[in-house]
Amino acid sequence: MVTSLIKNVIFDIGMVLINFRYREYMEDLGFSKDIQEIFCKNIIENMLWGDLDLGVRSAEEVIRDMKDSVSEYPAEADAFFEQITDIVETFPYALPWIQELKREGYRVYLLSNYPKDLFALHVKEKFTFADAVDGRIVSGYVKMVKPDPEIYKLLCMTYDLKPEECVFLDDREDNLKSAGALGFHTIRFQNYEQARAELEMLLGEYGSTKAADSDQKDMLGKMQPEKMFGIDHYAISVSDSEKSRVFYEKLGFCVVKDYQADDGSVRILQMEKDGFLLEMFCYPDSDPTPDFVETLNTDLHVNGAKHMALAVEDPQKAAEYLLKEGLIREMPVINEGRLGRPYFFIKDPDGIFVEIITR
Repeated sequence: MVTSLIKNVIFDIGMVLINFRYREYMEDLGFSKDIQEIFCKNIIENMLWGDLDLGVRSAEEVIRDMKDSVSEYPAEADAFFEQITDIVETFPYALPWIQELKREGYRVYLLSNYPKDLFALHVKEKFTFADAVDGRIVSGYVKMVKPDPEIYKLLCMTYDLKPEECVFLDDREDNLKSAGALGFHTIRFQNYEQARAELEMLLGEYGSTKAADSDQKDMLGKMQPEKMFGIDHYAISVSDSEKSRVFYEKLGFCVVKDYQADDGSVRILQMEKDGFLLEMFCYPDSDPTPDFVETLNTDLHVNGAKHMALAVEDPQKAAEYLLKEGLIREMPVINEGRLGRPYFFIKDPDGIFVEIITR
């Protein structure tokens, strides 16, 4: 029997890519130990949380029932749900791990039991890795939960996956058992170091990228350049790293690394969007940014790096957003590109051109 190569890595989210820090969260809210235990029993461990995951009842209805279960603490219940964004934090390794797997040629997916409304909130505010994956199935949206075999089948059907070509990482044995029965490779996540080591061992044996490498051993001269090289990052120097960070965050970038030299000689920020890294260097003694030619049309005649481009579905809506956020002062003229794609340009705090172009 020939074992299929692994081509896809599937992650659970809670306690794998994120820390469900409910006890620390309640500490932050100032709850006493006694109240923490009551909330753990009546909210976190309550079967009502499963209703949120399954998505068959409205979040408002379930939360009302949860509050009723701790009715003697109305102020604490209100605070618990009003600030619930902070009940999770993404583990620092999550995004770099996913990006590394994708650079090695694997496709990465999420399969998680997660309440719909809470997921929408956290994907916007907390999950730095959400845009880096190739797809996801979230229980609250599909009204199925692990370990129901149907949710695994839905993942495969949605993204045309074969279970034997997938490895699934989860912290719960019952979820892994169900996946294994369908033919998935599985890894029980206990901590990052353990899971990473087991994954590397499994991919070393069955991984598609490494298998392809072994087939081409000593044949580098015949390797196709489009498979040899991949885009990693675009680097710029900036005069004020905080101003630049805020500017690019409003364009959808998230900080993934922030290095500051002990002697204050340099700060290096790496920001990511859709698997693309923007690396910014900020030196306190840096030279002023040279004056740019007023328009890119004339600046293109001067050799050197010119701009990066961000794709949008609707350039008019994008321009309206940029105006609202204060990144531009007036509505730009949207031009028809020579290659048939409407576009316009903006400048970042250092006058570096950023092209906004239709997909």
